[in-house]
Amino acid sequence: MVKYRWAYCAVFALASVATAALAYAPYLPRLLWEGYPAPLWPAFGSFAEIEGGSGVPLQANARRSALNVRLATLFEEAEGRALLVAKSGRIVMEHYAEGVSSETRFNSYSLVKSLIGALALKAIAERRIHARDVALEMLLPELSGSATGELPLCRVLDMRSGIVFENDRKKQTAGLDPKDLEATKYNLFGPMARLHTQGLASVEMQLAVERLPVSTSQQACNEGTYNYQNLNTALAGEVLERVYGKPLQAILSEKIWAPAGAAPAHWRRYDSDLPVTPYCCIYARAMDWLLVAQYLLDNGKPGVPFLPEPLWRELVGLDIPASVLHNGHYANFAYHNVLDRGGEQLQGPFTYFFGSRGQAVYLMPKQSLAVVRFGNRPQLLHSTLYEIGRSISAN
Repeated sequence: MVKYRWAYCAVFALASVATAALAYAPYLPRLLWEGYPAPLWPAFGSFAEIEGGSGVPLQANARRSALNVRLATLFEEAEGRALLVAKSGRIVMEHYAEGVSSETRFNSYSLVKSLIGALALKAIAERRIHARDVALEMLLPELSGSATGELPLCRVLDMRSGIVFENDRKKQTAGLDPKDLEATKYNLFGPMARLHTQGLASVEMQLAVERLPVSTSQQACNEGTYNYQNLNTALAGEVLERVYGKPLQAILSEKIWAPAGAAPAHWRRYDSDLPVTPYCCIYARAMDWLLVAQYLLDNGKPGVPFLPEPLWRELVGLDIPASVLHNGHYANFAYHNVLDRGGEQLQGPFTYFFGSRGQAVYLMPKQSLAVVRFGNRPQLLHSTLYEIGRSISAN
């Protein structure tokens, strides 16, 4: 009877722990069922549809370039799945790994963040948002009187908000990847897990800011330390829904996705009755991302620009000093860098969107070049572009 008593005690203890865990984190069953967002469609979870266009691919050159030996090695070593390149609006390279095709729908992961940045600039162009340095409390009145509400929007768009949410230093000390979405795999009770399943409203009023801006206007945009947090994009997504008065998937469809001609896609949402997750997880074809990249590269369609020239140049980083680009630059949820290795075919500034597992979209306006890469692990950024330059020039 003693051994059974211990068994009963163990069962009772486990049940008590489970009950306490569910009381504190009622989202746990869903989080455990859904797991980390799958790299390919179909995937578990709740999704909203992004209405799209025809999905017709860009026209291709009569002769496409093959991957040279070095580019093929980079692709294979990083478990690449798709690599598409457009030059002057025409496909010059389209390569897929075994087991995937032109119809495979890939998870964007954080690529979607950069579209939120582009939409924020669009909202400024359309006077839905007064300026990049407007205080958050002017856009989200529930934040009025809080430290978060005093932050200028630009600090959110540039990952310089100073909001204490998922602390990079603590995660690095623990040996975890500092990217916040990754933390959901390890800390099921942390704020990121709550955000990822219950939405911004579940954490919004408990936010704290490490350092408030000490100046006003555009100067405040340059303050703060870069700290990559999905929460920043969640706030920007909420801002967009407020100023446009419609769901984020409808805004993206209207402003970018459908005009670019991208096919309908699926966007993960916090839950069936909650908004989409602004920082992650659009499932779409690689070609749809190439269509979107070309649309942004061309600044819209002839006679119908996506952005006024100054804001478009800001989006694609054309006015950032070379000295700044050389060390990397981040703004409006997009990265900016430069190719400056001597003797290479491809040179100059580029903007790129980046997601977990190395999903990447490159924009090189001066070269009229757009690149889309999907895979299972990150692929060397600069080397990929250099080898693409060699491959297409050899054709």
